[in-house]
Amino acid sequence: SVLEERIKLQNQVLDLAKRIDPEMASSLQTKFNIGSSTAMSSVSNNNSDGKTLQISNNQKDERTKPLPAGLSLEDVEAAKLYLETLPVPLQDTFAKAATYYEKDDANKYKTYQEVIFKTDLIITMYENRYSLTPSLMQKLYKESLTSNMKTGEEKDDIYDLLAKKGFKVETLELDEEQMKRDSLVEGLFPRVLRKQDEDGVIIGPSEADLITFLNAIKETNSFSLDNAAAPGGTDKITGGYILRGTNNKETSTELITALDDALPMEWKEKYQFSYVRDFDLNDINDPPVLFITTNDFRPNISPLFTNVVSLASLFIAFTWFVGTFGSNELVVKTLTEANEVIAAGGNSDISFFSDELTMVLLPMALIQGAHELAHLTMAWKDKIKVTPPTILPSQTLPFLSFENRLKNSPSSFSSLYDFAMAGPATGMIFSLIFLCVGLQLTTTMDAEASQYFPGLPLGFLQLSGLGYTLIDSFLDGNGVLLTKDPSTIVPMHPFAIAGFVSLLINALDLLPIGSTDGGRIAQTVFGRFWGHFLIGGAAFITLIILMFTSDTQNIFFGYLFITSFTQRDAEVPCRDEVEKIGNLRLAVAFFAWFGAILTLLPSV
Repeated sequence: SVLEERIKLQNQVLDLAKRIDPEMASSLQTKFNIGSSTAMSSVSNNNSDGKTLQISNNQKDERTKPLPAGLSLEDVEAAKLYLETLPVPLQDTFAKAATYYEKDDANKYKTYQEVIFKTDLIITMYENRYSLTPSLMQKLYKESLTSNMKTGEEKDDIYDLLAKKGFKVETLELDEEQMKRDSLVEGLFPRVLRKQDEDGVIIGPSEADLITFLNAIKETNSFSLDNAAAPGGTDKITGGYILRGTNNKETSTELITALDDALPMEWKEKYQFSYVRDFDLNDINDPPVLFITTNDFRPNISPLFTNVVSLASLFIAFTWFVGTFGSNELVVKTLTEANEVIAAGGNSDISFFSDELTMVLLPMALIQGAHELAHLTMAWKDKIKVTPPTILPSQTLPFLSFENRLKNSPSSFSSLYDFAMAGPATGMIFSLIFLCVGLQLTTTMDAEASQYFPGLPLGFLQLSGLGYTLIDSFLDGNGVLLTKDPSTIVPMHPFAIAGFVSLLINALDLLPIGSTDGGRIAQTVFGRFWGHFLIGGAAFITLIILMFTSDTQNIFFGYLFITSFTQRDAEVPCRDEVEKIGNLRLAVAFFAWFGAILTLLPSV
């Protein structure tokens, strides 16, 4: 079946070549020969048990090297047979790779046909298998594929056909520096910028779209391209283009406004540009660059899947809060007796439990609702489109967080900061209010009213230094917190329960990791590279250390596990990532992080 696919690809390439230039079709046929009749005969004549493998090459095939440990003669014969079925460019790539460590001159690579001892080729590749890096193989493949092609048009057409067949042809024209740049861009920007169409080709602006953008630059005289940095001042990267040069306007805002006004509406409906810090980190003083990408940042996740996750998380949260009453013997006894009466056909009033459960669920909903409302208010103010929130589950807390994905670019880092900070800051404030009010009610309510209170283990309360300190200050003197047994249940008013767990949830949301609210804030404060890679990496390592050195391992393990799947990417690009966010926002960010640290560090 592999050979049939290769032959089908060969025929399509040859048909394309004949339409372009009939005279070069024969040379192209040699270049993309997928296997001669002898190779096909070899495949068809193999024994059905797969044990007899014979190479169909008429050349004398001996070896001068001993077989290394782990490589059998059957493995070698199978590899040689497979090589015979490959297109010539791939055969030459393997030949170049095998002779890479033996050549004395960069121009003395051997083609596959020049390799006399095919067994030596296999042995050499096997011995150097850990050194043949993807970047080296891509480089060798590019050399093999593009050699002897007459025109650039011919090469582009073949690339287009290969792309439609599912090959990732973007890497075929990359040198090592550009591959490093692509790798950096893929780390600094989310995967949604690299969406693929039905044929597996990454969606992004074409050369014609780039020319339209260059015409807008020329018309407005707003940006001077740096021809020394790259040909025409432009670099092709995965999913877009980078334009290096100098801003001719007074501010980044004026530059963006001028280009927006000059670009045609049909261009802006599909693509956008951002003014961001240069990806080339060799010189941190390099001027910012224009980054052209698609403007479709809608996530690829199915709404049905996110709805199922949210419903499951709501169920887990509900059972978590019901579980806080499980240590109250009076509640358990009363519910058990009521269940027995109902089972016997009688009626029993359990409204007391519904009232108590509502008293903990309602403030929890109000706190998280305030968190989300703050997000939506900032999104409405700055025209940021967001997805409906997805409730992420947690193994230790009622839920981990509400995840909102951005569907378009914020206008600036300040806009992204306001959106990201509004939610957890509001949530932290409301959590502290409900926690303090609940603790005050815990100490003032009479015994009859407090007999149905829910409770949390002392060990769980000690996971938060700030939360435990507040609880200890309000409940000091009742003797409960003097015990050293972490399993001791501390009964509290439902408001206090909701406030305490919400405090933990919102503090986790402020951690500077990935595309969480804290990660978004870190990108606006420290820049995309420093905020995502360095600060986010440092936070990630710190949590891993805390997992093994403190009692918070369950919370942090669940947090890292979920965010690694859902929010590990950096955030989508802002239109303006050059303008600074200002000192006031900086001060609020560091104050919020300080509060999150106090909350998440366990009590001593």
